[in-house]
Amino acid sequence: MSFPKHVLDQIKDRADLAAMIGATVTLRREGRDLVGCCPFHDERSPSFHVTPGTGLYNCFGCGAGGGVFEWVQKREGLSFPDAVRKLAAELGVDLGDEPAKPNAGPAPRKGRVLPIEGAGGEGGGRRKRAVPTDDDGTADEGAGNGHGGGSDDQKDAEHRATKLRAGAAFRALPWGPDIVDRIEACLWSDEGAAPVRDYLLAKRRLTEETLREFRVGAVVVRDAAGKVLDLWAAIPILDRDKRVQNVKLRAVPGPCPACEAKGCERCAGTGATPSKPKYLALPRRPLPLFGADRLDGNPKHAVYVEEGEFDVMGMWQYGWTVNVVSGTAGAAKWDDAWLDEIEPYEQAVLMYDPDTAGEKGADALAGKLGREKCAKVVLPHKDIGECVERGIARDVIERAVRLAKPMTGLSIVRPSSFAAEIEARIANPEAMVGYATGSGKVDKCLGGDRPGLTVVTGDSGSGKTTWTCWQAWERARIGVPSLTTAFEQSPVMFAEKLLRLQIGGDFSRATAAERAAAWAALDALPLYVIGHHGQTSYDDILATVRYAVRRLDVKFALLDHLGYFVDPDAKDKVNEIERVVKGLALASTSEGWACWLVAHPSNQNIAQQRRVQMGDLKGASAIRQEAAAVIVVERNPMSPSRAYPSSTLHFDKVRAEWGLAGSSCWLAFDPESTRYADAWEQTPMGARLGGRPPPNAPGSPVETGADGEARTGPVRRRRVVPTDDAAGLTKIETTPPPNVPSWHERAERDDVPTDADGIPM
Repeated sequence: MSFPKHVLDQIKDRADLAAMIGATVTLRREGRDLVGCCPFHDERSPSFHVTPGTGLYNCFGCGAGGGVFEWVQKREGLSFPDAVRKLAAELGVDLGDEPAKPNAGPAPRKGRVLPIEGAGGEGGGRRKRAVPTDDDGTADEGAGNGHGGGSDDQKDAEHRATKLRAGAAFRALPWGPDIVDRIEACLWSDEGAAPVRDYLLAKRRLTEETLREFRVGAVVVRDAAGKVLDLWAAIPILDRDKRVQNVKLRAVPGPCPACEAKGCERCAGTGATPSKPKYLALPRRPLPLFGADRLDGNPKHAVYVEEGEFDVMGMWQYGWTVNVVSGTAGAAKWDDAWLDEIEPYEQAVLMYDPDTAGEKGADALAGKLGREKCAKVVLPHKDIGECVERGIARDVIERAVRLAKPMTGLSIVRPSSFAAEIEARIANPEAMVGYATGSGKVDKCLGGDRPGLTVVTGDSGSGKTTWTCWQAWERARIGVPSLTTAFEQSPVMFAEKLLRLQIGGDFSRATAAERAAAWAALDALPLYVIGHHGQTSYDDILATVRYAVRRLDVKFALLDHLGYFVDPDAKDKVNEIERVVKGLALASTSEGWACWLVAHPSNQNIAQQRRVQMGDLKGASAIRQEAAAVIVVERNPMSPSRAYPSSTLHFDKVRAEWGLAGSSCWLAFDPESTRYADAWEQTPMGARLGGRPPPNAPGSPVETGADGEARTGPVRRRRVVPTDDAAGLTKIETTPPPNVPSWHERAERDDVPTDADGIPM
């Protein structure tokens, strides 16, 4: 269906495209354009431009673009006729009773009819239209890179604009035996090519040595008066015999001088901003596999497959000088001739972008080459080109290549393939022995904290949450980005624990200024809290932690506790726990972050009069298999020789090379600050008291019973509560002793090393 041209023009004149888009997209002024994030694909850096003067929009990220009709079509999922009717109704434009036949335009260029995908009518099926061709009957390079989804007039205008731009570039680059010399001389000698040099050297961060190695050049398009109209980076494409077969042109980002001049060879008479293809190649010329001239021919060596030519150059800059190739038609297109070049190699390392096109392209190529010989690299950034731009070190790329994941899902390597990684760990103490925990005793038993799953358990009231919260705070204090959760209590209560840790005592007795300073100090730490409590989904919590790992560089995550991640409707709770444990272990180990998971025991140890052990946990089999460490927290009774609160930690499982599986240690505990330390005098309260025990503690000179008589023996199960005295000290409240074996009896039974009081060392 066609509408009169004057009707379409009237709609475009009345429509305010910038206002329509601005209703749903946040735009900011940038020169003559309005810029924002594209509504049609996910992006962080704005690449969506609206040009009010032309009534057009364009996304340089996904290629979406057009005018007011294309916006309504794409935004609301309408056909072109329906978009016209909707806009006409909203803007008060009369469409008339019957649509007119299209106005006769200029005679079409000679061409052949090619099937293409298009909106073509309300059915949205396939249609055919004439695509202008070269003299030999082949479609021109760069044709069909329009914005899609518009009227035939609009599509034809965009198509003509693309052809004009491509034609101008090709006329500025006539083929000849000296073509490479000419483009090289243009890049380094022509002042008009300065933006191309800036793009390659400053933006892409390719070195001059790299550019000269690949003989990269420039193409400058000028008008008759010498004014620069267009700029391209030019990349020679060589065949296996090192003969130049083609030149690939890469558009240099930035404003179009021609369009800013409001009329040029590219856009004059089209009524639209021209399509801007990112890449062009010379027509009627072969397109060999890029990098084919650098294949060494040894099938025992690996071949590295990139998505683009600049990625190949980046790999050369990192030190991979042979066997690095890329297709010249995008990730999803591979000619059989290119496959023939790399098929003899026994291993293909695919370094594709982690987007949809890259994933599909890698999967398709692996299917053609054989998945058993293909491995995929996961880079720290999108591709090698971006790694070069961000200054990523060579050893990071080497590690990524070394850890390439086979497309079959399994990895088979020789032991020596890990030699470089182990040498790097030796040079990095934190990687070798793990992060410090804030306690020399714990460091010795645990062997330092490192990526993987650590399960923390203990009886109710043993201090599991308090101790793990202190651990998270200690990690943040030494600069390790840490994420904390406490689903058993509100985030406000958890924040109170952190405030108490930071102040080093009862925050309610601190002044408002002291609390403000403490909050500022906490915010200065790389410490984050998930603002949620209560039951939550394991999948949601894992996704949140992974987001924090990516965006906040989190290396330590405290998850308290396991019961809140288990689906309450799961028919088999044990299997559900195993799923959670295995998932956390795999994610933390493979992604490089330490996961501390608090788990409650079944309490069967109480009936058996023993401490909590690994077997007391639900899902113990999975924990025993998957956890890198299992720590049991136990609160100690006080005695005359240790007349202050303390806890014992049992390291029932330690997988680390430098840890001590089966060992135990005790830590002093300050109930006011909730901090732990290797010795009582190292805690804030112990330091304030000069190493003396708290008042009324066992062994203290002032300790008395309720009748005023001096106490002669240790009192079990004491609870520390704050007093209201001006000094802010504490007293010991006594509760009846439980019916459990003494420390002496338990130590003798369990063969645990103890001190003179029978308390485990």
